[in-house]
Amino acid sequence: MGITPKGLAGEWAAFAVPAGGSGGAAAGGRPAGRSTPAQRRPRVLRKVYWLAWGVCVAATAYYANVYRLDQVWLSAKAAAIVSDAGASTPEQETIALRNYVRRHVRFEGVDSNNRPYLRASARETLESGRGFCGEATRTFICLAHQRGIQAQRVNLYGKINHVVAEVLVAPNHEVLVDVQDNPQTNTLLDQEPLTVHQIDNDPRSPFNDYSNVHLRRFPVVGPYIQHIKLEQSSVTWVLENPSLLKALLWGGLALGMIVLFAADRTLVRIYARRFGLGKKPATGAGTS
Repeated sequence: MGITPKGLAGEWAAFAVPAGGSGGAAAGGRPAGRSTPAQRRPRVLRKVYWLAWGVCVAATAYYANVYRLDQVWLSAKAAAIVSDAGASTPEQETIALRNYVRRHVRFEGVDSNNRPYLRASARETLESGRGFCGEATRTFICLAHQRGIQAQRVNLYGKINHVVAEVLVAPNHEVLVDVQDNPQTNTLLDQEPLTVHQIDNDPRSPFNDYSNVHLRRFPVVGPYIQHIKLEQSSVTWVLENPSLLKALLWGGLALGMIVLFAADRTLVRIYARRFGLGKKPATGAGTS
């Protein structure tokens, strides 16, 4: 069943705001210029809509500022670590940062069930000194980034599950760095620089699968998604910074609300023009 011009005009009239001024009472005994509940409802909804948009913008600004402050803090921290270790080359800086995180981020006594879904940021992990292999690896990646060292996480699966960093040491060549103090894996990964493909096929390795994104957290489909290898990019960097990810999510929502509002206004104008709604009726001299 389609919408007739007459029916649409009736809907339009329900939302129209009558012009004020003299003219006596409106139909039903209501004073002219006073809106009905049906006319006030869209105004209230519009205010709620823009209030929600304001919340999105405020959240975007807040998390963007948290991210900015974290980067300043991490930059100073990374500089102090490599300076204290006397590191001067990228390889030396990588080892210095790895050793620092191993000493200062411990998993003993950490409750695995009391962790935020997006996990703690690198700064939060360093300030608390507590975290599992995922938090330790994130901390290393963010510190390394401040020194111009490109790295991303790799989730390793097999007899044990573990998270390590994948450091770009040459074009198209990445090696694994085990950041957590873990006797089960340090012995293997500290002996020689291994790639993710090498450790996946090494008979000494307890791992038989890997992924740069921990998709196994998702129910049903997670266990069936294997060997996901991503190139290091802005996407992998965003995933290592919860505050940046939140800023982008809130900002995307705010932008989506603007687009939705603009689309709604455009459609209203198109239908109004099509059916001739909202035009003032012509009045003749002899109209009573």
